[in-house]
Amino acid sequence: MKAKVGWILSGFIGLTWCAVSDGQAFSSADLSRLKRTNECVTCNLVRANLSGVKLIGANLAGSNLTEANLTNADLSKANLREVNLTGANLQGANFSGARWTNGRYCKEGSIETCEY
Repeated sequence: MKAKVGWILSGFIGLTWCAVSDGQAFSSADLSRLKRTNECVTCNLVRANLSGVKLIGANLAGSNLTEANLTNADLSKANLREVNLTGANLQGANFSGARWTNGRYCKEGSIETCEY
């Protein structure tokens, strides 16, 4: 009987977590597409772990990277136009030559932020 209650309770907790987090976490299909094609326009990458990933020249225009982990990611020459980076960890991220969220281009050597 205890086992049944445990399974029911954990199922309930799992469903509750899914309901609360719905729309709050990244889309695994979007993340897979980005890794496969280096392109993911208007994707949901909220809280995605992209730490150390090489996204040189990637097209991420209009994507949501809120609270994503971009630590030491290489986004040089990437298209980040209209990307939401609110709360994202940009420590050590390379934005050299990237098109920034406002459409301007980052100078070579732009690390952790875009220098115009």
